[in-house]
Amino acid sequence: MSIPNKSELSLMQFILLIHGIEVGLATLPLPSQLAQYAGTDGWISLILGWFLVTIISICIVRIMAQHPGEHFKNILILYLGKWVGTVLFILWMIYVLLGALAILLKSVNIIQVWVLPRTPIFLILTLFMFNTFLLLRGDIRLLGRYAVFVFFFTLVMPILLLIPLKDGNVLFLLPVLKEGWWPIMKAVKTSVFAFLGFEITFLVYPYLKNKKDAVKGIIVANTITFIVYLLITLSSFICFSPDEITKYLWPTLMLVKPIQFPFLERMEILFLSFYIFIFLTTFVPYTYFFTDGIAKLVNKDKWKVPFLILPLIVVLSYFFYLTFNQIEDFEGFFNLLSLYFAFAFPFLFLIYISVYKRFKKRRKPNVRRKIQLALLSLSILALAGCGDRIDVEDATLALLYGMELEDDHLNIYEMNPVFNKNAEKKYEMYKVSTDTTRHARPIFNSKMNGQLVTGKVQVLMFSNDMLEKEGIMPYLDSLYRDAKNAANMRLITVKGSVSSILNSEFKDKPILPTYLTNLIDVGKRTNQAAFVTNQEFHTQAFEKGITPAITEIQKKEENIQISGSSLLDNRGKYRASLSRRESAFMVMLQRKANMPLSITLTMPTEFKRPSLLKNISGKDFITMTVFNTKRKVKTRFSQGQFAFDVHLKMEVAIEERTFEANIDNELRNFTRVLNEQIKKELDALLEKIRQNKLDPIGFGIYARAFCYPEWKKVKDNWPETFAEAKVNIYPDITIRDHGVTE
Repeated sequence: MSIPNKSELSLMQFILLIHGIEVGLATLPLPSQLAQYAGTDGWISLILGWFLVTIISICIVRIMAQHPGEHFKNILILYLGKWVGTVLFILWMIYVLLGALAILLKSVNIIQVWVLPRTPIFLILTLFMFNTFLLLRGDIRLLGRYAVFVFFFTLVMPILLLIPLKDGNVLFLLPVLKEGWWPIMKAVKTSVFAFLGFEITFLVYPYLKNKKDAVKGIIVANTITFIVYLLITLSSFICFSPDEITKYLWPTLMLVKPIQFPFLERMEILFLSFYIFIFLTTFVPYTYFFTDGIAKLVNKDKWKVPFLILPLIVVLSYFFYLTFNQIEDFEGFFNLLSLYFAFAFPFLFLIYISVYKRFKKRRKPNVRRKIQLALLSLSILALAGCGDRIDVEDATLALLYGMELEDDHLNIYEMNPVFNKNAEKKYEMYKVSTDTTRHARPIFNSKMNGQLVTGKVQVLMFSNDMLEKEGIMPYLDSLYRDAKNAANMRLITVKGSVSSILNSEFKDKPILPTYLTNLIDVGKRTNQAAFVTNQEFHTQAFEKGITPAITEIQKKEENIQISGSSLLDNRGKYRASLSRRESAFMVMLQRKANMPLSITLTMPTEFKRPSLLKNISGKDFITMTVFNTKRKVKTRFSQGQFAFDVHLKMEVAIEERTFEANIDNELRNFTRVLNEQIKKELDALLEKIRQNKLDPIGFGIYARAFCYPEWKKVKDNWPETFAEAKVNIYPDITIRDHGVTE
């Protein structure tokens, strides 16, 4: 049976249809799955997987090119006989149906976890089936047009993934081939599974208008998919540390979760809204070719098949519920089947056709049966080896959370605004004593006027005493596990009790959550403390080459003040504090300083001269503004210890001086003194950090990147190893100008 001309696809439709089928679901979990086997070398496995899949795809095209225009079912019957060919085609249709179900279950599960956790599955499926039904009403050209539309409509999605790169670290990718080739080869299996959907070329090829372009089309389709995967994988590997990325089920969504604009939060929901279109470019073609195949088997109009099957899926979902692990097992079973249908079958069937034709020319009797028996033996050998919405008036929007320990019990505080014109106070605070953070939520709900919503929390506070006794890691699990929690909560520690802050009333300040948010943001812009969100803290806590640092505040009589930074170990226990000045130097070494950065230095005695500018104390000071810094770290391992040479170039302008000096005439000497003073401050900071066996700068990341064999031996106790390391600081100041006066 030949394909009618009115159902032909253009080359672009063919390319983007195959690409859309491939890219459906693997985009979200792929970086984590590759990292499980090959670490940050998983991108190499992706290249190898693309190469293998392209070879197999060309085999499929060569098979179908033997009889252009014929349906896959007819080709099977032609070479395998009516009964064997029909049975194999039925098995293929079952495989296609299982693929459609695997895609549907995974996509619905992701939407339910991230967007609609309390919406029944059958309601979500109803929406999916309605759109699927509309697309299946047309012929394959409608699928081709839809694939082209979705490709160009969703081009903005890869651009979103570039935004987090500004906070990434390319050193996470180094060293390349850190564990050799074996882990990379193990990850190739994962990478080829990511391209599943290419095997549907068996069913798409007959509809291609110009079949001479089929090889070019399938190569381009696989290459587009490869580029998308490579971009997502490298972005994830750069933004998440090697020790952290394996903790995420869907790292691609975690990439976009921290992105926010003044008018938009929870970017992952917008990302998933676009991604539903891509889900359909995978699910609908699988469903179309299943219904089309069944229609050809029974010689019935294919329109009646989806009319029966799609409602049946919705009805079954009402009575049967699959857990996340069961869905993962189902996907694993489908991947196992794909080893035979998508990877082994094209190669073996091409060999079969070649041998069959050669023997047929020689007119050997019973050739077909002998070859079938041989392939069956080979196969046996292989076998051995929307009801989720909460109205605003029914919700309590938490803006601030606080935690502290009291008599070995966890006190959790929550503060939220009150949207009632008759209320005297514009906010309210609640306190519960509990054992875990998640257990506190139902207790809060028992006291509140509306259901608690934590997706808008701006500040998460911990008392200093709590950090000294327990650390905060045991209390953050639910924070990261619940997809609806905000990713940009500002983490801070309080010198003193959290309750003293929350019970404060400042008449000339906005409500406390807004006041604290503004205070911390100003501190970030002016480099007064280490600014860390809960997403960034997750990276610092699980990355073995760095230790966390968060903002530290304390209450004064009339206000709240940033006092500097709290340095924590990887469990989140308090180890030391840095002043605001020390914090400024720390963020400069971290390359996180917001420019311009103002630094005031005390000048040595050699600059003491009689001057009208001298202050009351008789000390000489100079204030310079740093406009730009460039840091270069050289790492080596010698004589049993790590050594780091930090070359820090600084472009500065003199903003203030309290002594007489002719800077132009004494520029070299003046610059030398400034370098010495900066070095003295940085050396003191690093000594303090190492004495407390910490590494908030992240020198361990350099050790892993450039001295991996030595790092591997000490990675589990890096802070202690860093305490014995040598760190040499070499400031290099360039004075750009010294103002408009001499």
